[in-house]
Parts: sequence; structure tokens; C-alpha cells
Amino acid sequence: MPEPQLQHLDMRGFALPYRRAGSGPTVLFLHGAGGAGGWTPWHAKLAESVDLIAPEHPGWDSAETPDWLDHTTDLAFFYLDVMDRLGLENAHLVGHSLGGWTAAEVAIRNTSRLSSLTLLCAVGLHADGMQAADGFLQPPEERVKTLVYSAQHQQMMLERALDPDLLDLSLKNSMIAAKLLWQPRNYNPQLSKWLHRIDVPTLLLWGADDQIAPPAIADAYEALIPDTKKVMIDECGHIPPMEQTAAFLSNLTAFVQENAA
Repeated sequence: MPEPQLQHLDMRGFALPYRRAGSGPTVLFLHGAGGAGGWTPWHAKLAESVDLIAPEHPGWDSAETPDWLDHTTDLAFFYLDVMDRLGLENAHLVGHSLGGWTAAEVAIRNTSRLSSLTLLCAVGLHADGMQAADGFLQPPEERVKTLVYSAQHQQMMLERALDPDLLDLSLKNSMIAAKLLWQPRNYNPQLSKWLHRIDVPTLLLWGADDQIAPPAIADAYEALIPDTKKVMIDECGHIPPMEQTAAFLSNLTAFVQENAA
């Protein structure tokens, strides 16, 4: 499958960058605070079994930063508009980390275009007694240790974090992430009140060793969303698509196929 080209969707004057490839059930994937990362090998592998849409959030990567973006709830309403604009039906919404929080905010508002929801190491909730690492206050050498489990992936991420060619992009992504995540840190105190409104099957796919969104957050989502399936991936931190690609792909594709219309 050839690598898809970056396209732009006109959203009332804002040009949303996105890539799309594959066929089958439609999956809209919302990336985390680190950025979309382009079209990676795991994107390509997932697109072998689904119609994958992978946007770059407003304010991240190559996207402009719009005046209206102040909170994840703004992203949620924006992606409801995106699904309308694309005419999506029976879509499978998948969100990682910040994207998972955003996906949950989308689903409490309107699931009429969704067949399922997958929260992948999602932030957005606070669990009593949890110990979560604060990526904003750590130097790169410490931060990578909290992001991924294996030493090999920690070294890979550290090299990327220190790559001078990527520093401007990393700074841009960090600044918009801080705007949305800084206070209160990584969660919306109002979200837990409305998770009962999610009326589509929901997969909680989590790294068992996640230090950014500890498993206690998965437990909190499980307790509040009516129809959930929780899968913990061993020897995995906060980025399962990179660190445990096979387990991520097999669990996600099985869930999507199981709930395809």
C-alpha cells in the first residue's frame, strides 16, 4: 500500500491536515499530545484491515493553531463537525492519551455516527491515590522512562527528543499541549459526570506499566462507561502502538470487526 499523502479538509476556513488509506470499517484515530507522527508502520499495518483516517489536531504538527482552541471540549465539538463534514457513518472512534480524552468528550455528546469507541491509554479522569508522572516537569532523559517500558524504546525516544531537526516541532506540540493540559493537569473534573451517556461498545486498551495514564484511570473509565471491555498489555507503557505493536493491532482490529455494522 503506498504511503498516503497529506490532505486538508476545509472546516469553515480552517484546513485540517489528515491522511487516509485502506478499506473496511472506518476508524478515526485521534493522536496524543506528542503529535500524529506522520504515517508510521503501525498506521500502514492497521490500514490493511480498516479505512483509517488519521488527522493532525488543530495546533499540532503542520496544523495551524486556531483562535477558538482553548480546551479539549473544543476539540470534541470540532471532531463532531469533522465527522459530519466527512459524512461518516458507523465509524470506530479511537483515541490515544489526549486523543482518548477527546474521544470520550466526543462520545458523551453524540454517538450517532459511531459504532464503537476505543480509549487507548487515555487521560481525562483522575483516580484517587494514583501516582502519575508529570511529563511537563521532567527533563527528556526522565520523561522517556515514564513514557515507554523497554530500554530499547526509551533510547529511541530520547534520540528523537534530542534531534535538533525536530526541536521546533516538539516545542510547538508541547506549547499547545500545555495550553490544553496544564490546569487541571491532564483531566476534566466534569467528564466523570457524563460518561454514563456513552451508549456504544467501548474498548479500554492499556499498557499495564503506563505511568502517564496509570491503570487506575482505566479502572475509573470501566466503572463509569456502561458497556466496556478492558485489555491490559503486559510490558507496555503509554504508547502501545509503538512498543507493543502486534498486541495493539490484534486487540483493536478484533474489537472493530466484532462491532462493525
